[in-house]
Amino acid sequence: MQISEELRELIQENIDLIDSNNWVQVYENIYNYNEFYVGDFTSIMHACGIYPEYYLDILPKYFLSYNDIMKYSVPENITGIGANAFSICASLTEINLPKNLVFIGPNAFFKCLHLKSIDLPNSLTELKVGNNFSHCPRLETIAIPDAIKYIPTHCFFECTKLHTIKLPSNLIGIKASAFEKCTSLNNVTLPASLSEIKPAAFDSCTSLTNMNYLGTIEQFQTIRSTDYGSNRWHRGTPLRVVHCKDGDVELNE
Repeated sequence: MQISEELRELIQENIDLIDSNNWVQVYENIYNYNEFYVGDFTSIMHACGIYPEYYLDILPKYFLSYNDIMKYSVPENITGIGANAFSICASLTEINLPKNLVFIGPNAFFKCLHLKSIDLPNSLTELKVGNNFSHCPRLETIAIPDAIKYIPTHCFFECTKLHTIKLPSNLIGIKASAFEKCTSLNNVTLPASLSEIKPAAFDSCTSLTNMNYLGTIEQFQTIRSTDYGSNRWHRGTPLRVVHCKDGDVELNE
């Protein structure tokens, strides 16, 4: 990124704030100089040889949003990724996450149009509501760590090439529209710990023909009877049977 000498001088004037880790004030001072797209702040810092991500615990909102970055490795000191941190990074193809990451915020990877895969570390305990990876049309596989208890609303909405998912062994709930319009998804295994599937969770998954539930028929019937009815989470799919460990459950169309 090319920046003017005037802007470079302004950054140097804020060097004390940078040294004291007061990034909020630095952001405001530079933003007031001249409006720029969200995400440009980080690019400006990088162009000056300053890397705020190495001084933070959590990547802030809109950290690299709208940026044309293709590959990025999140520093090991980062434990959380804030809301919209990488949203609409349309050129992003590869992201490496730190092994101590605890949470991923809402819309963090929204519309990363070229992101094909992402390895979520076992340290991850929360996907904050929601749209975390929605509208990532090239995302093909995802393995969600076992510490995650809920898949939030619209988490993988319209990830049209997502064909393979591994759900956490201790998963409790799949929220509304979590996998809606994942049109390449054809096989899902639900853990026995699951107790709720919210409406539209798998709606319009037009290739979904096979679903296994690792619990009993009685347990699955309890899930079906909750919330808004037994067929509100798989509308627009060819799915007609769920295979439980002690038999099959037929689904309503």
